[in-house]
Amino acid sequence: MKRFSKILTAALGVSLAFSSYAFAYGGQKIGYLNVSNVISQTHWGQQISATLKSDEQQLTNSVQTKKNAFITARDSYMKSRSIMDAKARSRKEQELSQMAGQLQQLMQDSQTKFAQEKKQALGPLLKAMYDAASGVAKSEGYDLIIDRSALIVASPKSDITAKVIAQLDSSHH
Repeated sequence: MKRFSKILTAALGVSLAFSSYAFAYGGQKIGYLNVSNVISQTHWGQQISATLKSDEQQLTNSVQTKKNAFITARDSYMKSRSIMDAKARSRKEQELSQMAGQLQQLMQDSQTKFAQEKKQALGPLLKAMYDAASGVAKSEGYDLIIDRSALIVASPKSDITAKVIAQLDSSHH
């Protein structure tokens, strides 16, 4: 998702630079789209968000279960280490170290898995959003559509978000 964000940021930067050029040199019609609102307000985006939230909760629960097991094992060791011989302490410390490594790996794997699921789930919606925004731009004579997050000030009359949301909701059941 970081790569996608970097690409989106770079594209937005180019779009913003182009929009400044277009504005200065020729009365171009520029619109904007609030991508976050498209995701949160379309039925499709809401379904994706609900699924992702559920998946994220499952991954979080899995990590929490492993974390609780580690804490229980660590606490048990701390209580009984004074009565253990050196060999038993060393073995138990090695077990705890392995458990900590496994927990850390599970956390990293969970984050990676969730990022991949999010990218895969949002990909088709973002493609459809792009297509819908392109259609609105073409039908209404916009020369450029940029993401709202790249703007500081924008006239509401240039906002095509509601039109894109309506188009996505009517085309995707």
